[in-house]
Amino acid sequence: AWRSPSGMCGDNTQFMLAPGTMPAPTDLIPPHFMPYESFPSHGSTVSQSLTISLAFSEDVRPGSGSFILTPKGTMDPADPGDVTIRADNPFIFYRGNRVIICPKRAAGTDEMLTVDDLTIDQWRSGTDLALGTYYLRTSGYGVVTDTAAPANLLPQLDTGNTWEFTTAGAGITLKPEVLFTYPMPH
Repeated sequence: AWRSPSGMCGDNTQFMLAPGTMPAPTDLIPPHFMPYESFPSHGSTVSQSLTISLAFSEDVRPGSGSFILTPKGTMDPADPGDVTIRADNPFIFYRGNRVIICPKRAAGTDEMLTVDDLTIDQWRSGTDLALGTYYLRTSGYGVVTDTAAPANLLPQLDTGNTWEFTTAGAGITLKPEVLFTYPMPH
């Protein structure tokens, strides 16, 4: 380690590190949404009872606030408007860098169930999304966080120009897509 000559800069021994040691790096980068790895893909047409898989740049966990599926443009006249789903909703699953949302079941649900408590009938019950085009917003900063300590908060999202999907009505045949596999490869 280098040391200034005595008297030039004062005593700098307090700034010296032991040979071979460095402080642990601190994660200061928040997670960011990755629309090109999310399902449905941008601009796609999907079932009204879809399951959404959001991809992020790193592993995430629930924060505070809500995901909001917002109608874009002209919607079905029976449209209920925004579909708001709390980040800690029991029908949102966090798996690595993925957040899996079942809006049909999660919207308006205050039930506190665990994944182990769910039955197929509970998963399938609920109301489908209205016909139309949706995009994703969040209620504020920190709807999800990364796993760092201290946690970095996801910035507020508004995907109105980068990620949207359209729900299809009955009679339209959609091919199935794999949302994720578990365990997830890293």
